[in-house]
Amino acid sequence: MTDRETASEPESPDCRDVRFLMAGMARSGTTLCQRLGSELDEVWMPRETHFWSHYLLGVARAPNRRMKRSRVRRVVEAMQSSGGPLAMSATEGKRVVDRVDEDGCTAWELFGLVVDALSPAGATMLGEKTPKHAWPAGHLLAARPELKLVGVVRDPRANFASLLNVAWGQRDSQRFGWRWRLLHERLLADRDAFGRHRVMLARYEDVVAEPRAFQTSLAEFLGVQMAVTAGQ
Repeated sequence: MTDRETASEPESPDCRDVRFLMAGMARSGTTLCQRLGSELDEVWMPRETHFWSHYLLGVARAPNRRMKRSRVRRVVEAMQSSGGPLAMSATEGKRVVDRVDEDGCTAWELFGLVVDALSPAGATMLGEKTPKHAWPAGHLLAARPELKLVGVVRDPRANFASLLNVAWGQRDSQRFGWRWRLLHERLLADRDAFGRHRVMLARYEDVVAEPRAFQTSLAEFLGVQMAVTAGQ
């Protein structure tokens, strides 16, 4: 995430929709791609929400299913837990709940409200980066025809070596290799199923070598101007 001011009040009471996801294996370079993407003037990706992989695990298969307001409150309360991966502030949580209708909302609408609450005013192209969202991305793409996916792929040897450098990283090389191949095949299958106009794959090594070229490709993919935020 860049140092742009976050979580300011939106310019409009209408929730800005999430236009794209960014995902991949842990330590594959998604954070670098998130930072570079958020330097584009119209684009913003807040901190990881873990929405579909932790708080509403399994619900991505039916993101348009309606949730009662009482359940929304419970989910948001979980998101505010200091021990959880998101740890929303009380202000952010209130901003979400206050915008939910009395009869509730769909899981996708709640996702949009969360991302919107974590994002600054002014950004018109909101995305969300949580590595594990690569797994349910196909279900979300099928349910939301306007949604796009940026999948980040890193050489599996370098990816595994990076995981060894963090306390929570995978230590079993065979298990990692199996999951890396499975996820890579899933990303390729999503691109084949939904087309390159909706699924973009970014190779981490190429992003590091030519970050500006990645920004140009991402801007074209998202349909935004190439200009980057002043001072970045």
